[in-house]
Amino acid sequence: MGFGGGGGGALPNHEHTNIALDGGPLDFVNTTIASLTAGSTTFSDGVALQELVIGNPADTLVVNAGGNAPEWGAAGGSTWTNEGSSTSTTATPYLEVSGLSDQDVYQVIYSVSNNASGTGMNFTCEVGGIVTDTYNMLISAFSDGDTGTSAYQEKKFLLSNSGASGTSHSGVFYLYKGDANFTADARAYLNVMGEDVMFQTDTDIKPITRVMTSGNNESITGAVTSIKLLYRVQSSDVTQDCIGSMQVNSLSY
Repeated sequence: MGFGGGGGGALPNHEHTNIALDGGPLDFVNTTIASLTAGSTTFSDGVALQELVIGNPADTLVVNAGGNAPEWGAAGGSTWTNEGSSTSTTATPYLEVSGLSDQDVYQVIYSVSNNASGTGMNFTCEVGGIVTDTYNMLISAFSDGDTGTSAYQEKKFLLSNSGASGTSHSGVFYLYKGDANFTADARAYLNVMGEDVMFQTDTDIKPITRVMTSGNNESITGAVTSIKLLYRVQSSDVTQDCIGSMQVNSLSY
């Protein structure tokens, strides 16, 4: 008995080409059976269809070295990862994001204000709980057309020298992980670079100060475990409360 559908006439051929009138289309949705692994995809090698078995979680589909077929590869390191944030609407000693993953670069975005009276309060950053005198800084401030450059060696990264109470700071800075493979002469240090905009209210004077800062910490050549923002009285270890928020992002390259 021929394959004719029980006497209803011969079935038309499935459509495998673009030639007109050679039958209906081949239905791939839940009807076509193929000996493929679950999750596989197919591609052409120019002669016939080939199977690409599903890759590992988080893999990315890339072109192979020969440039003639797809394959699975590790995801690239070009996307920022949100490491976390810290926010306080009331006075707090500091803002901190801890438990950071081991990455090459950390981006810190912040908007904070000191919440105490007094003068001479620096806006600073502490990394990994290290408070020794190894934060070598170079800070350049721009205010009302004036420029100035000062060198500091503090127990924390200096982001801005506030100088008074009632001061807010908004900005972003980047921490670049030190390469432990470098020698001391190659500057195997954790480095920071960023920009801070300071708004200070002092009686009727409301200057805006733009600060560019850079520096390094020679004690940190491994993973960055935490990033803390806090106000610190100049030339002392006394901290002042702050309010505001910060977010830390990271990536590897």
